[in-house]
Amino acid sequence: MTADVKRTAAAWAAIGALGVVLAATAVARASPLGAIFVAGAVGGYTLGGAWVLRHIRTGHPHARFGAANTVTLMRMALAALSVGIMLDAVVVQGPVPDGLAWGAFAIAALGLALDGIDGPLARCQNLESAFGARFDMEVDAALILALSVLAWAWGKCGAWVIVGGLLRYAFVAAGTVWPVLTGPLAPSFRRKVAAVVQGATLTALAAPVITPPLSSVAAAAALALLVYSFAVDVFRLLRSRRASYSRPA
Repeated sequence: MTADVKRTAAAWAAIGALGVVLAATAVARASPLGAIFVAGAVGGYTLGGAWVLRHIRTGHPHARFGAANTVTLMRMALAALSVGIMLDAVVVQGPVPDGLAWGAFAIAALGLALDGIDGPLARCQNLESAFGARFDMEVDAALILALSVLAWAWGKCGAWVIVGGLLRYAFVAAGTVWPVLTGPLAPSFRRKVAAVVQGATLTALAAPVITPPLSSVAAAAALALLVYSFAVDVFRLLRSRRASYSRPA
């Protein structure tokens, strides 16, 4: 990574921060959301920006920041707004106007749509990197966690739905105790489908027209698929370790 790439990343992150501040302030003025929402959105984006500037040093070997990473930064800004809405819902716990619910749905849906752009952009520009893949995954995980908590806070389903938002973080935490779980995993269509279904379902649950019991059934089905996908990955990692032990020296 060159110094120019780091400066470009910092510049885009700063532009995104300004955008989040302006967007969060405008939304707060036009909706029941208040200071908690603004603080959550700005704080979430700030943490994400710090992560970007730290990890791009070692995970992005290219001379350009790339359009794909810029798109993922946009997705991070949208995820930060979702985090702000989620925090407001948990702390304030008031009635949810339809306008606010549709706004949350629109923000999440736009982030979900952009998720299909950054990967192809990176491949098109030959700028794929470990940083870009991890960045994309972390933004997905943050958005899913925010939406899962929001689904519970807005009464769409029980607190069990938050399990889906915590699975990625639990998997990473478990890897610090059992290093076998940090082993490489081959690209998987099953894993991508499970993530997309989970994201799309939680996004749909933000819409005011999706109510219990339909919301609970949909969330349970998506969560079951996600748990299955994680279970398959854990099983394969454990099996690969056993296979390595059984090979003759």
